[in-house]
Amino acid sequence: MIRFYNSINQVAAVTAGLLLWLLLPACSDNSSAPDLPDDSKLCTVTISLQTSNSMHPVTKAEDTPNWVEEEADYERNISKWLVVAYDANGDLAGYMAAGSGDTGLGTDDDSKTAVSQMELPVGTYIFYAFANLESLENGGDLKSRIMTGTYKAADFVNGGTNHAVQVGNINEKFNVATGKKLIPMSSYAYPITLSSNTTLTIPLIRMIGKVRVTISNELNNQPVEISNMFIGMFQEKRPIYLIPYMYENKNFLEFDPTIDVSRAPSFPDQQTTVAANLSYSLITADETKTIAVGKESAQTFTTYVNESMLTSSTSTSGMAITLTRGSAGETYKTTTSHTTDFDFVRRNDLLDIPIYITDIETKLEFVSQRIPIGVFPKTITFGGNGTGIHVITPTSYVHSDGGDLAIQYTLTSSSLSSPDTKWQIRYKKEGSSYEAGTTYTTLELIDNENQLLIDTNNNQVLSTGEMTIGTQGTLNGSFTIRTQELAKRSSATLKLTIVVEDSENTSREILLPYTIYIWNQASI
Repeated sequence: MIRFYNSINQVAAVTAGLLLWLLLPACSDNSSAPDLPDDSKLCTVTISLQTSNSMHPVTKAEDTPNWVEEEADYERNISKWLVVAYDANGDLAGYMAAGSGDTGLGTDDDSKTAVSQMELPVGTYIFYAFANLESLENGGDLKSRIMTGTYKAADFVNGGTNHAVQVGNINEKFNVATGKKLIPMSSYAYPITLSSNTTLTIPLIRMIGKVRVTISNELNNQPVEISNMFIGMFQEKRPIYLIPYMYENKNFLEFDPTIDVSRAPSFPDQQTTVAANLSYSLITADETKTIAVGKESAQTFTTYVNESMLTSSTSTSGMAITLTRGSAGETYKTTTSHTTDFDFVRRNDLLDIPIYITDIETKLEFVSQRIPIGVFPKTITFGGNGTGIHVITPTSYVHSDGGDLAIQYTLTSSSLSSPDTKWQIRYKKEGSSYEAGTTYTTLELIDNENQLLIDTNNNQVLSTGEMTIGTQGTLNGSFTIRTQELAKRSSATLKLTIVVEDSENTSREILLPYTIYIWNQASI
């Protein structure tokens, strides 16, 4: 986590006329403050800024590839920061700003820069923090208006016209090899009542999202070639909020479990949908990437994207990922387009999409004990479309009635049944311990919002963590969950990681991670 570090210095008695803000010249280039009345008591506020963790709404890859260190320096760069404070009337009480060079902050917790302390009279204030505002459309003018007090605290909330900003052309600003703009960031409002010296930590949230696609070649014989890969459609140049959107004064992007609303983004234009007309290229049409066999040869492709919403009141259009593949050296190529299960991306989101080049087909079947006569269980299929491309994106199931729900999974493919191999799902044997360095098929409860899932044995609310898989077959398995009948929106997130191994060569394995969202009827 990148932070601004600063020490607390006791300040001597301040006489009338002393400036409200004390700024260190080494790290600050602007300040503004009113004169202090003779009888004001000053409180020292020590500010700490840090970049917020990216949100992972999609299955996360198991291994940590080499892109982490390559991109951290850029994505965490908050050297051009601005901190402002507003008084109880919503007027600017002062600010401090720093950073004129694109120096970056490094990639570890030892990277630091100093932020001066503020001294403010006793009272109530609201703090906001920003970074890299110059990267927005007309961002320099925006920063100037904030620093001169043209913006009031009320302009940041309630959908005010001054609250809307434009990120601009993401491909030209952020998806370029050189000359990248620093990612614009902003914070929530942080109210504080000062009566003594205090410390305030403010996370900065990036105003754009990111998509990361990891391609692993799990075929048994030869490398494959991938070309012309893009993801979309996304909304282009839609206005977004300068401050991250909130719900009933709660920090919406922090995944507060008490917030009973959709996780989809809000927009200052009050429209649910606008034209979705922009795709982002991960591999251009004139490029070819060769993916060797094995998970150690997996390649990762990333792109920054606009905050977007594709859901309307009448329909849902999932974002699609399209790519062309063929065996190395072959002239014949197959193009496939897969519609994902996500239909929005927020600022600061990290969409992780694993793609496996394999002929494995996985079927997830949801079987409710209360399923009506004549209604078939919901079945979701991954892969098996003849293209050899297995795209893993989250899947959702609405359990309309409380009670037990069995989730069954089955794997099929020509390679799994080949006489040359003896593939099987690797489970941890009952009563045995996990072997170091060995991956097993596991089921994990990631979150249980509003206590939707309960134990099938004693009806106690389930805690997050590893769960038991009931049936364990050679190439299949199942588990049962139980939901409560609740009148309020509730959801749970399960992560099923299936590990397939060659029983005669256990070093050969395929890892398939699936994210399953369970919702109750009240969420519809």
